[in-house]
Amino acid sequence: MELVDSLDIKVEWIDKNTHGTFNPKTNEIRLNVETMIVEVFVHEVMHLISPLLNRKCDEEVIDTLTERIYHRLTEEQIRKIAKKLLGRDYA
Repeated sequence: MELVDSLDIKVEWIDKNTHGTFNPKTNEIRLNVETMIVEVFVHEVMHLISPLLNRKCDEEVIDTLTERIYHRLTEEQIRKIAKKLLGRDYA
């Protein structure tokens, strides 16, 4: 906990392709929980629907499907899904 308390941590939107950043000059960590939660959500949905796609359901295939679907989402779509899942906006 000391480490966590000693850092400047901000939870905020960065961009659709960045989960987090670290600035070594200021020890600031920025976390984009919206992108993290949506990517995990897409990944788990891929597990749910992959049997319907008649695809082999190993983790490598799921990871590939997750990446393809996630990167097709717009920033607006990601933020809407995140808001629905998290119950708030991290603007």
